[in-house]
Amino acid sequence: MRRAIASLASQNTDVARQLIAELNQAIATLEAKKVAASNGAGEEAFLQCKDGQKPAQTAIDLGVVYATSGLALLLPPKMWHVDVGDVLKNPMGGDCSFVRNPLQHDCH
Repeated sequence: MRRAIASLASQNTDVARQLIAELNQAIATLEAKKVAASNGAGEEAFLQCKDGQKPAQTAIDLGVVYATSGLALLLPPKMWHVDVGDVLKNPMGGDCSFVRNPLQHDCH
């Protein structure tokens, strides 16, 4: 389609301009649908992954509530939440974690 647009661009007629506009609209529609489809697939994969982690996430949530003597129930969820997906992805912590960098060199 882009080749057709390039070849039509050399012709300066109303029909050529109309065809160029319609082809550009078709390209934009195809690209939008492609992005929407890929976003939908990513969201579906994310939800399936979260469903598979539900038992482990529940165990970690209960452990946090127990470790904080119930204080975690009074605090906003994002203040105490530990995401099991992050723990499973990187069990030793990030570059500035105590396990990887106990003296905290080059950590800000």
